[in-house]
Amino acid sequence: MKTGIYTIGYGWSTPTGMVDVIKKAADPSHPVMVVDVRLYEGQNEEFKEAALQEAFAKAGIEYVHASVLGNTNPSDRNGNPGGGAWLPPDVSKALAACELLAEEALVGKQLVLMCGEFRPFFEDQTTGRKDVTCHRVFVSQAIQHFCGGGEIKALFPPQTRRPRQ
Repeated sequence: MKTGIYTIGYGWSTPTGMVDVIKKAADPSHPVMVVDVRLYEGQNEEFKEAALQEAFAKAGIEYVHASVLGNTNPSDRNGNPGGGAWLPPDVSKALAACELLAEEALVGKQLVLMCGEFRPFFEDQTTGRKDVTCHRVFVSQAIQHFCGGGEIKALFPPQTRRPRQ
């Protein structure tokens, strides 16, 4: 099996929507671990650590909150919190965590890196240029590096709630 590295942003979805998308994408013969790469869990009750732990456990999916992989970058070029470059709280601890996650992937565990940013890229409609808007892209690339390659796939859960105005 190739290393399975996925990214997902809950954006305007629900935990159930995320579980459904993960279950459809993942190889059922290998375990799945959702790695929450948010620095903080936020204020939305259904996306707090305990609620996510319960939702994923019911689906047979392991969940861990790895705040060491969070992003302290205050904003991206569009003023969105966190996006753009990855600036972890402690670079050496973040890279060590990526290396440990790569070891999990190399023994068959499928990793799903999760945060709140729905779209990992912003595409300029005029130029076609894609800019990274979410740090989980950089985290997944670091894990991919420690794995010696492998595919990274972005998952998109259904948008069931209205975006914040």
